[in-house]
Amino acid sequence: MKHFNFSNKLLFTFLLSSIFIHLQAATIFVNHAAAGADDGSSWTDAYNDLQDALAAATNGDEIWVAQGTYFPTSGTDESISFVMQDGVGIYGGFTGIITETQLSDRDWRVNVTTLSGEIGAAGIADNSYHVLRAGAMGNNSILDGFTITAGNADGQMVEVVQIVIKVVECLFQVDAWQELITVYSSIIMLTLEEVQSKT
Repeated sequence: MKHFNFSNKLLFTFLLSSIFIHLQAATIFVNHAAAGADDGSSWTDAYNDLQDALAAATNGDEIWVAQGTYFPTSGTDESISFVMQDGVGIYGGFTGIITETQLSDRDWRVNVTTLSGEIGAAGIADNSYHVLRAGAMGNNSILDGFTITAGNADGQMVEVVQIVIKVVECLFQVDAWQELITVYSSIIMLTLEEVQSKT
């Protein structure tokens, strides 16, 4: 007769759960100046394009973004935006060096990390309609440490729909006539550093 070993089964279950959690949560690195494998696995091999990191991220992941300016597209399609993912934290303000291993290592004021809709010719007329968009998601979606600028859908740089998100320590640069955020049935928990007029 086989004997049921409860302690061994409990340990096995715990180990499987730990492995599962580890596999599910990841830190994805982005640095427009990185020259490595472009797979997001480290600062050395960081994605050059934030869109690649957003496409790879799943619930529980964090995206760490090095200083520099990031555009929703390398083309001229004004309808393309950065789209936040459910349960993913996006953190700017890093230098992009291998010694940065904690969120506390970043300084978003010094290492300015910009999401810009300036995708066409100089001037706002052909910029991205929305620099950042977010669809239906839970309350663990975070945007932290970015400067957001140059949207052109009647000035609505950020569009969010039926969500709860946290926007922390972000600088929004707006023209005097611009609306900052368009919100539909949403709760946005804002801890904004500053809304800055460009005019």
